[in-house]
Amino acid sequence: MQGWWSPSARSALIVCIIVLFCAVWSAGEAGQSVILGAGSSHLREVLRDLGFPSAQVVTLVPPAQCPGHFDVSPAEIVALASSRILLIHPWQQQLANLKRAIDAAGVRDTVVVDVPGNWMVPEVLAAGVEQTSAALVGRIPNPEMLRERARKRVEEVRRIGAWFQEKTREYGLAGMPVLCQVMQEPCVQWAGLRAVAVFGRAESMGADEPFRLIESARGAGVRVVVDNLQSGDDRIGARFAEDLSVPRVVWSNFPGAFPGADRWEETIAENLRRLAEALGHQGADFSGYKDIMTSCVPQTPTP
Repeated sequence: MQGWWSPSARSALIVCIIVLFCAVWSAGEAGQSVILGAGSSHLREVLRDLGFPSAQVVTLVPPAQCPGHFDVSPAEIVALASSRILLIHPWQQQLANLKRAIDAAGVRDTVVVDVPGNWMVPEVLAAGVEQTSAALVGRIPNPEMLRERARKRVEEVRRIGAWFQEKTREYGLAGMPVLCQVMQEPCVQWAGLRAVAVFGRAESMGADEPFRLIESARGAGVRVVVDNLQSGDDRIGARFAEDLSVPRVVWSNFPGAFPGADRWEETIAENLRRLAEALGHQGADFSGYKDIMTSCVPQTPTP
């Protein structure tokens, strides 16, 4: 990260920001739509559900990367500088890399969407939709439109979540003992699986902890290891799977990390498909949620 803070890089960045600020100011004068910043792909998709086209949303953290370890580039700083409002998660307030990016971009209105927990879990996401809408009501015109779109999306998320849970039961996955990465534990529990043990990053483990986890998982009859894509550590999960002689399945904690799975529901479907196929259900199909999506927000320009 330090290389791009050289004097020449800083000068180039300042020029870019000034030019972009002028362009955004001109756009505002012409009556064009405001740009919103999203601290994650979850928030990006919530803004999309509330009716904001992709062109109006700048996403700060790439969905496949660990939010606490990504390197912010000058281009991303310039893009962030164009946003009038930046929405972030509570846990992002503690990230030094995000704070540096916000300070460098000069974002004045940073809004914390105060919904803790894993947003892949339907009830958490539903609360996130409601809180995001509430946060924008005093900042964006037409609050009734925001409230109505939020209401429809919350209802839809809950119905889709219930459908996914029913589907996991159909495939016989409910109650299955798994060893999972700690960031995936809430999703594992929501899906009806049984997390008999959890593991963190390899560097945070003591010398004998992996052995204790393996013994615990073996004693509980673990059938699969569920790893977390955004942790960026293939070694420890692969080692557990090899020692236990069970498949390892990698889940994503953010939408947009898997090809063709930009949406929350698409990512859940891909996570569950990977799990089902690893356990012998070849051709497992979790696409039926599409029949529920009758309340999809139309892609119309934001007032």
